[in-house]
Amino acid sequence: MVVCVPARLKYFTPEFMEQFNEEHKQHFPESGASRGGWPDSGDGRYSKKLDYKDWVDFNNKMRVHQNFVEALPLIITTLLLASLAFPLVTCVIDYINMVARLVFTVMYVKFGANSRIIGAVAGGLPIYLLSLATLVTFCIRAGQAAI
Repeated sequence: MVVCVPARLKYFTPEFMEQFNEEHKQHFPESGASRGGWPDSGDGRYSKKLDYKDWVDFNNKMRVHQNFVEALPLIITTLLLASLAFPLVTCVIDYINMVARLVFTVMYVKFGANSRIIGAVAGGLPIYLLSLATLVTFCIRAGQAAI
């Protein structure tokens, strides 16, 4: 949200959205096209009217947001489970994750999709470490239950 909402408000201004009001009112007479361009996620009717540079910038920012949303359930689940056996290690891994997400965001937004690789590799590391810690946690708990 930190990246995509400002991008929405920058590109889908009320002046820009006016061009869609007539068509929007045909289908939804009670309202006009929304400022911010919702529900367009970078590949819809509104985005098609952006110039190429703005379209790429908007899509890069939306991709950063979507990548975070896609990874969040796995990160939260593994953080919770791994912390049962390794609370300190889990905190350190989560810190690595936060720094990697920040690097990924800055590289993707400032320098484009080709520059995201450093953050992407660094962002994958915490997921693998947390998954491994979760597996070890389950093995430890299974061993305690067998005793």
